[in-house]
Amino acid sequence: MITAESGDLILLQADGISFDEPASRLVATGNGVVTFRGSHLYFTDLVYDIRNDQLDIEKKFKIVSTPNQTIFAQKMHYNIKKKIGQVASLDARIEKAFIRGNSLTVTPNKLLIGQSVFTTCDLPSPHYKIVSKKMEIYPDMGVVASFDNLLFLQGIPLLWLPVYVYGSGSYNPLSSHFADTSIFPRFGSNPREGSFVKGGMSYLLSPASMGSIDLGYMEKNGPYWGISHHHTPDPLHHITGYLHSLGMEGWDGGLVYQWDFLTLPRVSSQADPSTLHPLNLGKFQPSQLGTGQLTFMSRFNELINYSRVDHKAQAELLFHNISVDKDRFVVETTFKVGQIGEKTFENRYIDSFCAQNETTLVSKIDVAGVILIPETHYYGNWYSDRNWQRLMATLKMTFNTFWGNPSLAYSKRLMGSGGSPFEFDQQFAFQHDEVGYSIQGKWGSLECQIFQNFDLETKRFRLSTISISSGIHCWKTIFSWDTLTGQVGLGASLN
Repeated sequence: MITAESGDLILLQADGISFDEPASRLVATGNGVVTFRGSHLYFTDLVYDIRNDQLDIEKKFKIVSTPNQTIFAQKMHYNIKKKIGQVASLDARIEKAFIRGNSLTVTPNKLLIGQSVFTTCDLPSPHYKIVSKKMEIYPDMGVVASFDNLLFLQGIPLLWLPVYVYGSGSYNPLSSHFADTSIFPRFGSNPREGSFVKGGMSYLLSPASMGSIDLGYMEKNGPYWGISHHHTPDPLHHITGYLHSLGMEGWDGGLVYQWDFLTLPRVSSQADPSTLHPLNLGKFQPSQLGTGQLTFMSRFNELINYSRVDHKAQAELLFHNISVDKDRFVVETTFKVGQIGEKTFENRYIDSFCAQNETTLVSKIDVAGVILIPETHYYGNWYSDRNWQRLMATLKMTFNTFWGNPSLAYSKRLMGSGGSPFEFDQQFAFQHDEVGYSIQGKWGSLECQIFQNFDLETKRFRLSTISISSGIHCWKTIFSWDTLTGQVGLGASLN
């Protein structure tokens, strides 16, 4: 056992170990292993300079950090105290990803892989791979980006991408508008735009500042183009902006600032990013989960149901995952205030000041393998000339089966009064007694989700969505259909 200058404990075992006392160096040969920060390095030759905290390996070695993270390489020179170093001929498996590169450069906050090859396909000849000039990994920020990329399908070069951002998306408060970084475009349709195809090409200014150039075409409105950008000055503050041309419907855009003023540690089975070193490529997601958020936003021409909606200036205070009575209940509450405008499907414009509160109280009870989930929902809306309030109680039962987790639900309106001036608010609002069910199942590579809620007063469905995804080895195709709004989506992703 060795205590390094950095304070780390290092366990060194090998067939032969010698110590050069004047030089303060350990030389290990034969079958050896180093245990360091929870990782294991297997080698046949190693030199450790205790005085300078320098670790040098000149021959092939293997690193095992977790059961799903293994690295093979040719040589390594790494300074433990400074957390900088070089690794040659990298061949790594990290969870589902396979990454190869000519070199790996380690710095305290970034990993740089030269001439990288990335895939999630485990076949000897992968269905796809992304060959890049370099790949940059920022574990603390949850961002992985590669540059000068060429996508190969079945060994055939198909698409060149200047930048591809693999980022976790955990810092994104406006995901529907930010950096659609899927390699493949999205296909879909809705009543206002008709059939459409939309996609994005990523760019990266820094690990804290990234976005996409968004392009597409809409059947009813014509070309779709614009930009989405997201900036994270620090893990608690996020700024998102976007602006798109909608053809015949003008422009949509927005600017959103979010402050995560209350956070809890994120539960993760992966290594903490503070352990960043060549033995562990770290955790590609932030370590904190926001539970209290303050948001200021201005958005215009946003598509909600059949309407185009303007949130001209809005403030929002959100608390979620708040435990009550020793985790017996979980509370989520949102307060919003601002000016809202709506352009209806018939092109009428409605404008009103609005203050809102939505509070949900949820509990879970396990009864012989059946999960009972009692919920209470309060909705309060105060407009310029009226108010609209509802108090709803729901009991949901979820069953554990070999093929999925189906559930049944019954909701009762305990109190209700008033109404909203806006059509998008009321079209599919939760406001009457209703019954519902959901089916979430997996059969081989096919996954299916069906959600339907039936309003017992209006005698019609309030919610009806179907989602089907099919994973074929390293590919996933996703189909979604909202049977009430007519919105359809079709996309593909690398699995």
